[in-house]
Amino acid sequence: MEQIPQMTLTETIEEIKYLISTSNGDTGRLAHILEAIKNNKKLYKSDQAFLEAQLGTEFSLEEEKQIPENKILVRIQDLINSGQGDHMRLKHIHDTISRGKYLYQSDQKYLEDKLNSKIIEDEIKTKETKSTYQQTERIENNIKKEATKITKSQGVMPKGWKPIKKEQSVELSEIKQKITSEEEKINQEKLLSSEISKHRSKLDELVQKRHQYEQQVSKERTTLESKIKEEQEKIATQTKLAEQISSQRIELENVGVERAQIVKKMEKEKSIIEKDLKTRKEQLSQAQLEEKELAKQIEQEQQNLAEMAESQKLRLQEQAKLAEEIKQKQNGLQDIKQEYDEIMKQTNLEKSKLAESLKLQKIIQIQEKEILRTQNERKKLTNLIEKEKKTLVKKTKDENEKLKMQKEFSKQLKKEKSEYDKLKKKREKMDLQMKTQTKKIKEKQKKMKNQIDEKTKKLKRLKQKVSATPKKPKVRKARTTKKLPKE
Repeated sequence: MEQIPQMTLTETIEEIKYLISTSNGDTGRLAHILEAIKNNKKLYKSDQAFLEAQLGTEFSLEEEKQIPENKILVRIQDLINSGQGDHMRLKHIHDTISRGKYLYQSDQKYLEDKLNSKIIEDEIKTKETKSTYQQTERIENNIKKEATKITKSQGVMPKGWKPIKKEQSVELSEIKQKITSEEEKINQEKLLSSEISKHRSKLDELVQKRHQYEQQVSKERTTLESKIKEEQEKIATQTKLAEQISSQRIELENVGVERAQIVKKMEKEKSIIEKDLKTRKEQLSQAQLEEKELAKQIEQEQQNLAEMAESQKLRLQEQAKLAEEIKQKQNGLQDIKQEYDEIMKQTNLEKSKLAESLKLQKIIQIQEKEILRTQNERKKLTNLIEKEKKTLVKKTKDENEKLKMQKEFSKQLKKEKSEYDKLKKKREKMDLQMKTQTKKIKEKQKKMKNQIDEKTKKLKRLKQKVSATPKKPKVRKARTTKKLPKE
């Protein structure tokens, strides 16, 4: 298993912001830690341990040395921010490139797929390039060692050794060099192939382990997130319960205070009621005494009233007798008054009659004058009436003659009306007949049209047949001449 690399300051700040936004862990504590990091303050050990547990890795609070920006790093950061691809894997690739470490070839291929472009070897160093570089260095060291051995062995010659000519020796040395170079190349290639196969097997194993590790991490993360959510829910319920308990305690205290106040009020009211009861009892006893005294007074007054009633009855009887005598005297006086009134009425009537007779005489004189005037006017009116009668007689004669003429005219009109009705009925009958005839004609026309259409269709068919067989033109003409008169 590989050791997880330390997180830089910027990475830790970003991770803390991400945890706060997703509300993972104690957001208040994380916000406090973030402020402390931004202000370059030292963290407590407990806060540092809490942050390491939340991030799952170690982190450094030292400011990073400014390195010229790599375009690939910027592009990887854009991928992480946009949420494309595996977040953890991209972050690991970003960290390895930023620290100048070598990438696995599988990670390089994954990055190329995500960026849709090939990566230059100068920008990123891979593990395989590193291994090949190391291999070449080893081979060069081996060659140098062998060359030193050869130079040392040339100092002592074996028995029966004869010196070779210079030309032959040059050719031999060249051939030897070529052989040695070829052998070295073969050996190098063999070593390279074996080392590459080993590295590949190791790479595959590491990739498998990394995938397993990532799966385990994702599972653990999901389980941790679910546990955190459960814990948060439990904490929320516990906080709610604690708040409810505190509110209930406050309510209990308030209820106790209110109960004490109510008890005090009840005691005060009780004392007031007791005082009222005492006063009312005293009032009742006084009222009972007063009632007894009143009853005695009422009895005495009743006795006095009975005596007074008897005395008043006697007085009333005497007054009744006096009233009867007064009534009798009043009746006599009323009779005298009535007689006096009748005498006065008669005298007044006679006076009024005398005044009316005088008025009537004056009125009669006026009326006689008016009668004379009316007689003269009546004569004038009679003359006018006679003249009008004569004119009316003439007009009546004329009107009678006109009436006779109108009667004759009305008779003629009735005759003409009866004749008009007869003509109207005849016209309606004619219209109905015309409509029926037009309908029949239209139906006949439709039938004729249908027949004509059928015949035209037959003609077209015949023409087509004739066009197909041009040897029989006379038959076509005969058929057409026969069909035309039938139409």
